[in-house]
Amino acid sequence: MAKPANKISIAALEKQVWNVEGVRLVVRAPSRTAVKPYQYEKAASSKWRYSQLETRIEKSTNGFEYVITDGRGDIPPRNSTLSRIRKSYNGG
Repeated sequence: MAKPANKISIAALEKQVWNVEGVRLVVRAPSRTAVKPYQYEKAASSKWRYSQLETRIEKSTNGFEYVITDGRGDIPPRNSTLSRIRKSYNGG
């Protein structure tokens, strides 16, 4: 079944968020589910909090449950800075 125009798979959205934001997004939906593409091309400030990034991500997830995971695969507290989350992927 073809995806509607201007839609991408959940797997593609997760990859877009990684490429733009440098954080791992996990959406709880079948990987081929069609959603809106991530609309940002510039990463959010490293000073932003996880909770602030959610406002960007929610525009593409079609209401599906999702989480951001750190480098250990844990869900960081919502008040964690993006700087801390991004550093965690490099063992920091």
